[in-house]
Amino acid sequence: MNIAVLSRLREIVFGVQDGLISNVALTTSMAIATENLSSIIIAGVTGAIAGTFSMASGAFLSSRAEAEVSSITEAKGSDEKHPILDPLKDSVAMGVSFLVAALIPIAPYFLLNGSTAIWCSILFTLISLFLLGLIKGYLVRKNVLKSGAEVFLIGMGSACIGYMLGESIPVVLSNIVR
Repeated sequence: MNIAVLSRLREIVFGVQDGLISNVALTTSMAIATENLSSIIIAGVTGAIAGTFSMASGAFLSSRAEAEVSSITEAKGSDEKHPILDPLKDSVAMGVSFLVAALIPIAPYFLLNGSTAIWCSILFTLISLFLLGLIKGYLVRKNVLKSGAEVFLIGMGSACIGYMLGESIPVVLSNIVR
C-alpha cells in the first residue's frame, strides 16, 4: 500500500469514529427527546454537515502546524523522521470520512421510526465501528479481530459516556435552573 495513502489513515480513522459517535449520540438524544422524525433527521444532517466542516478545518490547521514544526526541526538539523504531511489532503480525508460515517446513524430514520429506528441506528454504528477496526488492522498488518475489538470498545465506551452525560445533565440542570 502507498505510504502517502497510509499516512491519511489517522484522519480517516479519526473522522469515521467521530462521525459515527457524535451523530449516533445526536440522533438518539433527539429521538428520545422528541418523536418528530423530521426534527431528528434535520438535527442529524445538520450535525453531519457542521461536523464535516469543523473536522476538516481542524485537520487542515493541525496538519499545517505540524508541517511548520517539522520545517523548524529540519532547519535545525534534527534527524527526527516526520510523517508525510499535506494539510489539504489531510483535510479532505478527515472531512469525507466524517461525513460518510455521520450519515450511517441517520439512515434508519429515513425508513423507520420510534425505537426501531433508534436501535437500528445504534446497531449500524456499532457494526461500523467494528468494521473500521478490522480495516485498520488489515491495513497496518495487525491482528484484525483485536483491532476491530479495540475500535468497537473504545467507540462504545465513548458513546456510553455521552449517553450517561445526556441522562444526567438535564437532571442536574433542572435542579440548578428552576
